[in-house]
Amino acid sequence: MPQALGTGLHGRGNVAGTDTRSETEKQTVGERRSQIVRRSDQNGMVIQPPTKEQLVLFAKRVKRAMRDKTGRHIFCVTSGENEFRGHPDVLRVLEWIEELSRD
Repeated sequence: MPQALGTGLHGRGNVAGTDTRSETEKQTVGERRSQIVRRSDQNGMVIQPPTKEQLVLFAKRVKRAMRDKTGRHIFCVTSGENEFRGHPDVLRVLEWIEELSRD
Protein backbone atom coordinates (compact mmCIF):
# COMPACT_ATOMS: atom_id res chain seq x y z
CA MET A 1 0.00 0.00 0.00
CA PRO A 2 1.51 3.39 -0.92
CA GLN A 3 2.44 5.73 1.88
CA ALA A 4 0.16 8.75 2.30
CA LEU A 5 1.64 12.14 1.54
CA GLY A 6 2.96 14.03 4.54
CA THR A 7 3.34 11.02 6.79
CA GLY A 8 7.15 11.07 6.54
CA LEU A 9 9.43 8.29 7.63
CA HIS A 10 7.79 5.62 9.79
CA GLY A 11 4.37 7.21 9.25
CA ARG A 12 4.77 9.74 12.07
CA GLY A 13 3.66 12.81 10.14
CA ASN A 14 7.15 14.29 10.33
CA VAL A 15 7.58 17.71 8.76
CA ALA A 16 11.17 18.47 7.74
CA GLY A 17 13.12 19.85 10.70
CA THR A 18 10.49 19.01 13.33
CA ASP A 19 11.42 16.65 16.15
CA THR A 20 8.41 14.40 16.60
CA ARG A 21 9.97 12.02 19.14
CA SER A 22 8.28 11.56 22.49
CA GLU A 23 9.87 13.03 25.62
CA THR A 24 10.86 9.50 26.68
CA GLU A 25 12.72 8.94 23.39
CA LYS A 26 14.48 12.29 23.69
CA GLN A 27 15.53 11.54 27.28
CA THR A 28 16.79 8.06 26.36
CA VAL A 29 18.97 9.43 23.56
CA GLY A 30 20.24 12.21 25.85
CA GLU A 31 21.19 9.67 28.51
CA ARG A 32 23.07 7.55 25.98
CA ARG A 33 24.99 10.59 24.75
CA SER A 34 25.88 11.67 28.28
CA GLN A 35 27.27 8.18 29.00
CA ILE A 36 29.52 8.49 25.96
CA VAL A 37 30.83 11.82 27.22
CA ARG A 38 31.45 10.35 30.67
CA ARG A 39 33.32 7.38 29.21
CA SER A 40 35.50 9.57 27.01
CA ASP A 41 36.56 11.61 30.06
CA GLN A 42 38.22 8.54 31.65
CA ASN A 43 38.13 10.09 35.13
CA GLY A 44 40.30 13.04 34.12
CA MET A 45 43.40 10.94 33.35
CA VAL A 46 46.31 12.85 31.82
CA ILE A 47 47.25 11.47 28.42
CA GLN A 48 50.99 11.31 27.82
CA PRO A 49 52.29 12.31 24.40
CA PRO A 50 53.97 9.54 22.42
CA THR A 51 57.69 9.02 22.91
CA LYS A 52 60.19 9.74 20.14
CA GLU A 53 60.63 6.00 19.62
CA GLN A 54 56.88 5.57 19.15
CA LEU A 55 56.78 8.43 16.62
CA VAL A 56 59.65 6.92 14.63
CA LEU A 57 57.99 3.49 14.67
CA PHE A 58 54.67 4.96 13.51
CA ALA A 59 56.33 6.84 10.63
CA LYS A 60 58.15 3.66 9.55
CA ARG A 61 54.90 1.69 9.58
CA VAL A 62 53.08 4.29 7.49
CA LYS A 63 55.94 4.34 4.96
CA ARG A 64 55.88 0.53 4.80
CA ALA A 65 52.12 0.62 4.18
CA MET A 66 52.67 3.16 1.40
CA ARG A 67 55.07 0.76 -0.34
CA ASP A 68 52.74 -2.23 0.11
CA LYS A 69 50.29 -2.93 -2.72
CA THR A 70 47.38 -3.37 -0.32
CA GLY A 71 47.95 -0.07 1.51
CA ARG A 72 48.70 2.24 -1.38
CA HIS A 73 45.07 3.16 -1.99
CA ILE A 74 44.87 4.62 1.54
CA PHE A 75 48.03 6.74 1.58
CA CYS A 76 48.89 7.32 -2.08
CA VAL A 77 47.58 8.85 -5.29
CA THR A 78 47.75 7.04 -8.62
CA SER A 79 50.15 8.80 -10.99
CA GLY A 80 50.10 6.25 -13.79
CA GLU A 81 49.56 2.60 -14.43
CA ASN A 82 50.95 0.78 -11.37
CA GLU A 83 52.66 4.00 -10.27
CA PHE A 84 51.80 5.71 -7.03
CA ARG A 85 53.06 8.75 -5.20
CA GLY A 86 52.37 9.70 -1.62
CA HIS A 87 49.35 11.86 -0.94
CA PRO A 88 50.65 15.39 -0.15
CA ASP A 89 48.90 15.53 3.24
CA VAL A 90 50.34 12.15 4.26
CA LEU A 91 53.84 13.21 3.22
CA ARG A 92 53.50 16.48 5.13
CA VAL A 93 52.39 14.66 8.29
CA LEU A 94 55.25 12.17 7.98
CA GLU A 95 57.74 15.05 7.70
CA TRP A 96 56.18 16.68 10.75
CA ILE A 97 56.38 13.43 12.77
CA GLU A 98 60.02 12.91 11.78
CA GLU A 99 60.79 16.49 12.76
CA LEU A 100 59.15 15.98 16.16
CA SER A 101 61.11 12.79 16.75
CA ARG A 102 64.43 14.59 16.04
CA ASP A 103 63.87 17.35 18.60
